[in-house]
Amino acid sequence: MNNTISLERLHRALGGDISQGKYGPQVSCPGPGHSHRDRSLAVAPANNADGFIVYSHSKKDDWITAKDYVREKLGLPRFESRKSKRREVAWYDYADETGSLLFQKVRYEPKHFVQRRPDGKGDWSYKLGEVRRVLYRLPELIEALAKGNPVFTVEGEKAADSLWALNVPATCGSDGAGTWRDEYSEHFQAATVYVLPDNDEVGRDHAQLVARALIGVGASVRIVELTGLPERGDIYDWLKAGGTADKLYQIAEDAPEYSEDQSAKDDLASIFTFIGDAPAAPPHELIKKLTPAEGVVVTGGQSSAGKTFVQVHKAICLATGIPYFDHKIVERVGTAFIAAEGRPLMPNRFEAALNKLAVTEKLPICWPKLLPDFSSPEGVNLFIQKMKQLDKFYQDNYGVRLGHIVVDTVAATFSMKDEDDNAEVSKVCNVMRRIGEEVGALMAPVHHYGKNPESGLRGASAWRGSADVIEGVLADIDPLSGKVSNRELVCAKARDGEQGPLSPFDLEFITLGMDADGDIYGSLCVVPSERVSKFDKGKAPSKGQRTILDAIHEAMDTSGKIVTPRAGMAEVRAVKVSDVRIEFDRRYVVPDTDPAKAANAKRMAFKRALDHLSPTQFAAGAAEGADWIWKLD
Repeated sequence: MNNTISLERLHRALGGDISQGKYGPQVSCPGPGHSHRDRSLAVAPANNADGFIVYSHSKKDDWITAKDYVREKLGLPRFESRKSKRREVAWYDYADETGSLLFQKVRYEPKHFVQRRPDGKGDWSYKLGEVRRVLYRLPELIEALAKGNPVFTVEGEKAADSLWALNVPATCGSDGAGTWRDEYSEHFQAATVYVLPDNDEVGRDHAQLVARALIGVGASVRIVELTGLPERGDIYDWLKAGGTADKLYQIAEDAPEYSEDQSAKDDLASIFTFIGDAPAAPPHELIKKLTPAEGVVVTGGQSSAGKTFVQVHKAICLATGIPYFDHKIVERVGTAFIAAEGRPLMPNRFEAALNKLAVTEKLPICWPKLLPDFSSPEGVNLFIQKMKQLDKFYQDNYGVRLGHIVVDTVAATFSMKDEDDNAEVSKVCNVMRRIGEEVGALMAPVHHYGKNPESGLRGASAWRGSADVIEGVLADIDPLSGKVSNRELVCAKARDGEQGPLSPFDLEFITLGMDADGDIYGSLCVVPSERVSKFDKGKAPSKGQRTILDAIHEAMDTSGKIVTPRAGMAEVRAVKVSDVRIEFDRRYVVPDTDPAKAANAKRMAFKRALDHLSPTQFAAGAAEGADWIWKLD
């Protein structure tokens, strides 16, 4: 269900101006109680529970106030009244040494946390500002430490409360895993502290962070690993499963003391990988011996060579498992296709390729309707968030992850000012690499070659330096007529693999329908060719070429016949094309287990092999109501 409120409706209700912001097209308008000239509030359409998102540039307005203001302008109920959507389920007070409340952390259901402080007027402010940050249950913690009792540190308030319920002193910070303030450590000088990590990587990293901080103030620290915890489980789960305070103390006392040597080792291990820690392993690939599963793979080529059509073909191969130019698909993944150029043509281009490949099922491939804003950190963060949502959607609905993000073209998508500037190119590549790492996908930017194709990617040398793989889409293009021939795919750079020619290919026009005037319309699609690469004239015959030669010889021996191809020609021993096809299908092995896909792959391979039989060795013609092939002397 789409709840998005249109930009036009927001503009009518709020006034102000329409502009381009970090969330895309937005309304910049006065905030609640501000002058009509004010533009501190930004409101953009969004498909969420509200139908919009808000951002206030004013320090006076918190997000709830701003959201209620917008909802009232739109004639909708206030945010706070929608208790059925989100309700408060727990409150955690953070007080100073005297017990005076400093701030409060509120847990909502569905799971969500908000921090707030008393505003001095009997209500809450949802901006903490400069309020002092303290440890949870600080007064009780100070009392326990004064008595010389050991203290446990955990990640969350719920876990701490579960220990206090057993009279076991425990605490945590309000910011969750990954944060430990220096002022927290001051309370633990010469204390005994047991650190309880949650059962996940984040929890273990947080435990190391706390332990290193506490030994720095002279505390005796032990990291206590609990067995039998579920994934992402904590002490609350352990106690719920039957753990006791006595058992916990016993496990804690038996844990090794965390030392400066251990801390130094952990510090080094977080920075360096030592020989033996990471043994050799097969590379993580999407396409066998060609395309890695992570990093940046640039597809470059001349204008009109077919770069976008190659990327369309690759996206379909990755989604279906159809071999990519005879290279095995190692992992099926979904694609997000960022089309800055030719976006209106994308439906036709994919439809033509799907028709040619005889693919009828719906595939995990999509493209955004609006270009992402990569000019600001906020825009990049929003894009990463959307890609993570898309990844979950693909996994839930197609059983594959989002593993391939095409950026076509990278210069247009990033609105680059100077492609010759190494600093700008490096920045663009670093942004793409960050997106890929956070989403867990391969970034596949498309870029043009320069006027001289031999020079490779257009612009700065950083393009080549930053890329893990460069896939070249080449062609012979007549500068006067624009006629394109000899299209070919090459690997122009591979960090850890072979470089060189991959496969010639053609672009075939596929008819998709007729327009209102009765004229046909359609699009082009990639068709791998078995002609010899122009870079390797001595290349060995392809699998299809070898198979059709064997099939012709076999069929000639078993079902060959003397025919007269045309009037006036001498008789020749020939074989029906249909008989050759039967032998070809019997010999040509394809990896597809689906009968329809296997039959289609064999049909396409036979057509390519037939089209590229040497005219100096074989001839063909029609006679006696059939098509025949015969060998030339």
